[in-house]
Amino acid sequence: MPLPSELVRVDKEAAREIIYRQLKTLILDLTLEPLEVLRDGELALRLGVSRTPVREALRKLEDEGFVQSRRNQWTRVSGVELRRAREIYPVAQSLHVTALRLAFPNVTRTDIKALRAANDAMREAIRNQHAADALRLDADFHRVIVGRARNPVLLHLVTSLTEKLYRIELAHFSHAQSGTASVEEHRVLIRAIQAGNLNEAVEQMTANWECPHVDDASMHDEQ
Repeated sequence: MPLPSELVRVDKEAAREIIYRQLKTLILDLTLEPLEVLRDGELALRLGVSRTPVREALRKLEDEGFVQSRRNQWTRVSGVELRRAREIYPVAQSLHVTALRLAFPNVTRTDIKALRAANDAMREAIRNQHAADALRLDADFHRVIVGRARNPVLLHLVTSLTEKLYRIELAHFSHAQSGTASVEEHRVLIRAIQAGNLNEAVEQMTANWECPHVDDASMHDEQ
């Protein structure tokens, strides 16, 4: 029978991106657990699409390190490697300090309010032991500064590292312990920015991105 003329054609690229974002969110918040096997046919059935956009989404996630595969054997969620925190934190620290230096002349009163709002909300999330919310609000706080740096390359790199750290921190660290210190560092950082004291702001940003203490005995490659 003829299809109605007003039927909207589903764009294949859009389908892949929607599936990619859905799966990535589930991986980041640990709904899809580390090392959980992903079957493209099952996912396609649950999502109501063909296997092709699912496979394309999985390939993109594999390129980003969130999915692993062995040809003709399995595709699975990547393990959460605690040792990666030690590799990522120094790089993230350098990028965020660079972002601060670039953003410093561009920060507005509205930005200061946004920083305070994110930090206050983060404090409440920690108080209520909502680790995932606290981590997202921490990212929101830093996103204000990174956005004001007005550097697309820097934004891309920071976003990628933030996603990887989010998953590690959610799986391995007690944010109620480390987050409280971070809130205070944010508060002093805001005060330094508002006062126009770049050196103090850089010092606080550097301290804020020190890698949390990780006991060598607790290190392992995969959860």
